[in-house]
Amino acid sequence: MVGLEVCHFHGGGTKKSKVKSAVARIVRDSPRIALIDEGDPEANGATALVYELRRTIGRIRFAEDNIAKLKSDEDMIFGVSEIEAKNAPTNYGPNGAVSDASFERTQWEAKVNGWVESERWNRAHLLKITALWINAGFEERRLKLEEERMDIVEAAINGLIADLGSDPADPDVRRKVRDRLAGMA
Repeated sequence: MVGLEVCHFHGGGTKKSKVKSAVARIVRDSPRIALIDEGDPEANGATALVYELRRTIGRIRFAEDNIAKLKSDEDMIFGVSEIEAKNAPTNYGPNGAVSDASFERTQWEAKVNGWVESERWNRAHLLKITALWINAGFEERRLKLEEERMDIVEAAINGLIADLGSDPADPDVRRKVRDRLAGMA
């Protein structure tokens, strides 16, 4: 088995060994250094932060949708934690009676549901990303850009009104523009 010095029969078949082997396969199959294309939006730190913010919010929404599908509140903290099925050969007893040694065992456990745990982790991650966002001053820059855009839109509307022969300062014209814009929102 990958990442182990023992075979399946001499210790490689245990849960711990299987996990160690799976981690070794992931490490082996993953590239050591990500090759960044010039067109990759995540090569830019600010864009990467925006992408991570969006991904995290998407994961939170996905977890919330799956939590909503749970049948009861109990399913959030109590459920099946393990199912073990074993197909064993049929045995024949001393008097020739058939004895099937196969079984299925279901273990129930009080444990936080995976979707609830995922939502918690992603919300904590979202707080960290938001703190980075605020510390980097992105929110302040975004608001400033929004103000600049609104100034440009206002100048364009005022210019259009003047080109049509009306006074942009006329309260009646301003009311009509405001009502039209409010109807679009």
